[in-house]
Amino acid sequence: RQMCIRDSINAEYMGYDVLFEILLINRTQKTMQNVSVEFSMQGDLTIVDKPLMVTLAPAQSVMVKAGIKIASSEAGTIFASISYENSAGITQAYLTTNEISVDILDFIYPAEISENRFRALWLKYEWENKVTVNVAHLSLEEYLARLEKTFRLKLLTPLNKLGVGSVVSANFYARTKLDDDFLVNVSLERAPDDRFNGYVRLRSKAKGVIVNLGDKLKHFSETIRDRDNLAKKVDQA
Repeated sequence: RQMCIRDSINAEYMGYDVLFEILLINRTQKTMQNVSVEFSMQGDLTIVDKPLMVTLAPAQSVMVKAGIKIASSEAGTIFASISYENSAGITQAYLTTNEISVDILDFIYPAEISENRFRALWLKYEWENKVTVNVAHLSLEEYLARLEKTFRLKLLTPLNKLGVGSVVSANFYARTKLDDDFLVNVSLERAPDDRFNGYVRLRSKAKGVIVNLGDKLKHFSETIRDRDNLAKKVDQA
């Protein structure tokens, strides 16, 4: 092959920034001059520290770094391409890396909030996403625990105060490292066959949080529904 550079990219999240460490390895017997890594991005992302251009001797490896600023909770995708020059100074083939998705879940952490503050923010925040929930083969506690863990939420409602009779309601709260926060309300009704049907509602002042988390919550609910359907088929077999 004309080009034989092996790359390995590690990403470390630090608040608003993502620090990329790119390991470049020259596996040829020729010197590769002016090896450069160029980033392109989709979403509200900006590169603030470009990787240094390097020269790689045969079998040499070099670690270069790049810093990318994340300005909002909108979903983002990062691409990188690597090129080099031959001894005549002519740019050679490009190597394109796999796309790297910036996941909002990496920026979420559970946080406390009072009940009164939750209610005030619920009335204040205008962006909302509502997802239908159908749960059969999980207990209420198991479902809430899985929701809390998957989305890194803080359950605000004590388990002994989740509801009266067949109606259940639970509130969650979390913040992001991008200075956004969001509220989650789970409202479920227990059916005679012990299934839970209802809704999960998200509210935030940031549209990006609601859109991104809404999509993930729909996928989460679909996964649970698919598992329930599979368990039902097994029970009927």
